Amino acid sequence: MNPIKNLAREIKTERLVLRQMDATEPNAKLFFDAIKNEQKSDFPYTPIAMDEKDILPANADEVLQIMRRSEKWTANIGVTYYIFHNNQIIGFTRAYYHPDNETLQIGEMWFVRSAWGNGFAREIYRKYDQIAFDILHANRITVQCATENTRSEKSIRKAGFFLDGISRCAYKFSDGRYANNMGWSKLKSEYEK
Repeated sequence: MNPIKNLAREIKTERLVLRQMDATEPNAKLFFDAIKNEQKSDFPYTPIAMDEKDILPANADEVLQIMRRSEKWTANIGVTYYIFHNNQIIGFTRAYYHPDNETLQIGEMWFVRSAWGNGFAREIYRKYDQIAFDILHANRITVQCATENTRSEKSIRKAGFFLDGISRCAYKFSDGRYANNMGWSKLKSEYEK
């Protein structure tokens, strides 16, 4: 079994709680209630609806479908954590562990608009450092973002990741446009310094 599946179902950072939640109707409603007033225009880089052209889920039933899809994506090699601050859901993050090359791949990190600019992403990146290097004994962590996503780029840089390169037209926006994608990594040797 992939060692990422042995991680605690709840992990705490300085200000946040990262919690795995099963795909149930009450959990879907909890997440939908947290995002139902968000504006689609604020989220061009990471649509989370079943049909990514919709950007955000329309109701709790769609959130339940998304949670079930996430469980399938992470079934063998990944984990999804819902991010709580002051007992309120403010987002989610997903990560995958590839034992063949000892890499923790951060798949997504998404926050409600009101959580932006608080340093929460860097706090989670620090926790991923501990998970990857101290618990999973990984050799590296990887993360990606669209070149136009300057907020993510800034938090990734501040978390100590190094830009490995840019893949041309590797990201497709919900409106059909393509963008370049930046690939970042952090090595165990860099973490140990």
